[in-house]
Amino acid sequence: MSPARSTALNQSWGKKFIRPFPFPAEREIMPPMSEQHPLDGRYRVTTTTSYRGPLEKKSDGETEIKDGRTHRFDAANCEWTSTFAIVSDTEVKMTSVADPAGADIDFLLTAPDGSPTRSPVTYEASLKLARKDDKIQMSGQIHYGHDIVFLTMRKITE
Repeated sequence: MSPARSTALNQSWGKKFIRPFPFPAEREIMPPMSEQHPLDGRYRVTTTTSYRGPLEKKSDGETEIKDGRTHRFDAANCEWTSTFAIVSDTEVKMTSVADPAGADIDFLLTAPDGSPTRSPVTYEASLKLARKDDKIQMSGQIHYGHDIVFLTMRKITE
């Protein structure tokens, strides 16, 4: 480093550092806050299935949508991770992954061919979206293998 540069640096030490531009808060301009996803809230999940095999289904319960996503464990400790994307005023695309890896020892999902599995299973569906005031309901059919699951999610209002 040149002696002139070294002297300039030493002289600047101890002086207040001046930023070339202010932080957003100092400019009174804050970055936009993330808006709440229109579907956010707690929901009651109920299902009816055409499946008539020996495996008991335990997917009903409650879940919370936050930022268009859910993460929950059902009555069998099967892990569910879902995303919800609004397609229109009356339609939502749902993608759910059920992972039974940590589920009860006697719990299995069904593969598309109907055989029992402990592997993750992905379900996709277009759900009908109905809203009135703060009430929201999503319902539809999930076609998976030879089975059909009728799914209803109703927002729980306090």
